[in-house]
Order: sequence, then structure tokens, then C-alpha cells
Amino acid sequence: MSPWTSRVLAISLLGAVSFAAVGGAVWGYGALDRAQTEAIAETASQLERLARVNARRPALEAELAQLRTRRGLPRVVFEEASVELASAALQTRTKRLAEQSGCEIASTQVLGTRDEKSFQRFGLQVRMAGDISALQRLLRLLAAERPLVIVESIAITAKADGAGTADPRYTVVPLNWTINIHAYRRPA
Repeated sequence: MSPWTSRVLAISLLGAVSFAAVGGAVWGYGALDRAQTEAIAETASQLERLARVNARRPALEAELAQLRTRRGLPRVVFEEASVELASAALQTRTKRLAEQSGCEIASTQVLGTRDEKSFQRFGLQVRMAGDISALQRLLRLLAAERPLVIVESIAITAKADGAGTADPRYTVVPLNWTINIHAYRRPA
């Protein structure tokens, strides 16, 4: 190889290496620029979300304060001042619902009170009479009322004094039942 050819080859190689180095730097800068542009766009999106949340902050804090004071919550526990008053309220409500459903109350007995975590559990044992439709209506009404009550047990027996017939195809048997109802209250 002649010296002139080897010089041209060396200069060509130097030019190719220089071109590759400059091209690589430019390509790397472009990739870095794209990554930074994406990071800036993501940060701007996060700032917009935070601004929306910050704009809702007063409303969220007011809602939190309302929840902390239990205003605005559905009444799930009795809030009477004592267990005796709560039992009386439960007894009055049970009597009203029994009348609405067509049941006859034979007797009511207040059951004992028991502390459960931050609540007091109290209840009634109620003896009633009626037909199966009245019992179903009573249970539906009890489930729909607030504060909540728990029907712990029902013992159903047929009345001993006979049965009437509302429909000649069916015998409607009058029933007696004993129902244990429990509810909760927050102690003062």
C-alpha cells in the first residue's frame, strides 16, 4: 500500500470514527431530551392532579369533621342517654311495628345488657300472635327501620285454639312466636 493510500485510509477511518462519535452524542442528547420532556409532562400532570385535590380539600375536611361528629351518618345505634331509655325506645318501636304488621303482643320482657367493645348491647323478648303474613311483615319492617336491630331468634308454634280458613284450598293456622330482638347504643 502506498503512503498516500494509507493516509487517505487513515483520514477516512478518523472521519468515520469522528462522525460516529458525533452522531452518537447527538442521538444520546435527543434521547435524553425526549426523556426529560416526558418527565416534565408527567410532573405537570401530577401537579394538575394535586391542584384538583387541593381545591377539594376544604370540602373533604368539612366532610371528615362531619363524620367525626357522627352527624350525617345513618343512625345505626340508639343514642338515648341510658340503656333503660334505649330499651324503652326499642319497646315502643317494636309495639308500633307489631301493630302496623297485624301482630298481637302478648308480653314483652327486657333482656340483660352486655358491654361489647365500645357499645352496649340490650334487647327484648317479645311474645306475639298472628298469621305467617303478619310475621313476615313484622320482619320486613324491623329490617327497614333505623337504628338497626338484630333478630337473634324466633320460636314459632301453632296456636292450640284451632285454625280458621281464609281460603278453602289452604288452612291458615294462627301462630304464636317468641322473638328475641337486640340493639346497640353508645355509652355516654
